[in-house]
Amino acid sequence: MATSRPAFNVIKPSRLIVVEPIVVLFAFFAFPIQITSQMYILKAIRTEMMSSHGMLNISDHINNDTDICHMNASDPIVVFNGEVQKNASYFSLILKVCSYMPALFVSLFLGSYSDKAGRKYAIIPPLVGSLLNTTVYIIVVLLNLSIWYLLVGAVLNGIGGVYNIMLMGCFAYISDITTTDKRRFRITVLEMCLIMPGILSPLGAGKLVDTIGYGYSLAVALVGQAGIVVYVIFFVPETIQRDPAAKFFELSHMKQFRKLFVGGCGRKRNMKLGMLLLAFFVCIVPMLDVGLETLFLKNRPLCMSNPMVGYYLATYLGVGTIGGIIAAKLLKFCLPDHFVALLAGSSAVMFNVYKAFVQNVFMIFFAPLFSIFSMLLIPTMRTLISNTVHASEQGTVYGVVAFVELLCSVIGVATFNTIYASTQNLLTGFVFLAMAMFYSIDCIILVVHAIVHHCEKKPVQVTVGVTDSEREPLIDKTNYKTPTYGRDRQT
Repeated sequence: MATSRPAFNVIKPSRLIVVEPIVVLFAFFAFPIQITSQMYILKAIRTEMMSSHGMLNISDHINNDTDICHMNASDPIVVFNGEVQKNASYFSLILKVCSYMPALFVSLFLGSYSDKAGRKYAIIPPLVGSLLNTTVYIIVVLLNLSIWYLLVGAVLNGIGGVYNIMLMGCFAYISDITTTDKRRFRITVLEMCLIMPGILSPLGAGKLVDTIGYGYSLAVALVGQAGIVVYVIFFVPETIQRDPAAKFFELSHMKQFRKLFVGGCGRKRNMKLGMLLLAFFVCIVPMLDVGLETLFLKNRPLCMSNPMVGYYLATYLGVGTIGGIIAAKLLKFCLPDHFVALLAGSSAVMFNVYKAFVQNVFMIFFAPLFSIFSMLLIPTMRTLISNTVHASEQGTVYGVVAFVELLCSVIGVATFNTIYASTQNLLTGFVFLAMAMFYSIDCIILVVHAIVHHCEKKPVQVTVGVTDSEREPLIDKTNYKTPTYGRDRQT
């Protein structure tokens, strides 16, 4: 038997576009930090290792990526560069773990809390955490401190909830103000808003670093992030009327998570939600890690310079974003969400398999053509999950989604950074074959979910537990009179 739902009042804002500028500005000012920080970490580790190995006299050759690509694989400089790549990959893993572990705890509370206190409580903390993390980066770079101090910023970022929690609040905000038939397109647009600034910001990241240095490049990002916090506080109207009794640290938030899977919504609903979350888990694990991508692009056989890395990432994200928005609009009229997700998953498999075997710059710039449909996978999965639950559970389910994203990010970073570091001598792009395998498993889960969804039939009403003596006698049509209703009905 279905349980009764609590009253859930949504206050719709007067303007259509509210949270999209948050995501666009955050991606524009926060996305380059991942590229810039990875470049700085790579440079710092290289300098430290050269000093400890007594190789400062050949630093010009080691810092020149193009020269490394033209050297023999057994050359000591090339071997040394491989060690630098490995250590940078492991350090990036440590940073991610320090950031995501606190965020896992925070995600369990902010989702349910935003259902009672308002969506802005899920959007502002991650922005403040990112602001503090960028501040720590600037201090480390300008004072030339050890890169291990960056762990402080990572922890502060995690306590704020990292960007996944900010996205959770924005997606819940969109779900509050949209109907199910329009939700997929709005969520896709919001997801693309996160990627769209990647068309421009990577172009400027490499050039900005070469022109004004790492510290001042990060300072520009810091000012932009402070502006986002001001926008959210003063210009984003709330959609949820705050419950005065709502508390952040209380067990009722954990109970809301439990009700999603063992509540009174029916076994079939719970089973479908579980399958969707499993599919989402599998497709998030191999999600693009900009740090790992930067290491791959700067390694053999591509050996891209800092500006060239920016050009490629801008091309990849630009083609995927524009193509994804057009595809989402067109596929809306001819394919249901399940088949769109399956098409996107198949596209992700082809994209990663192709990228694993690229041998030159021309081939890698051709790769984004395979990613047009793959960009639809994550937003379509979010839509399927959102449409499965009640309106009063949107914040809670997006809290679960954020938890899954964070957990998968830790698993993905640990798994694929280890694979990348361990397969340098085998195949530089081997890590992308492992990612393709995950997307293949995701496609299998989506096929099973689609079959279960489309095989559901409307329940047939049958009489159960009634004996022949208790059945009503057949009507004698010869003496049958049309019954009267209303006030004329005879008792």
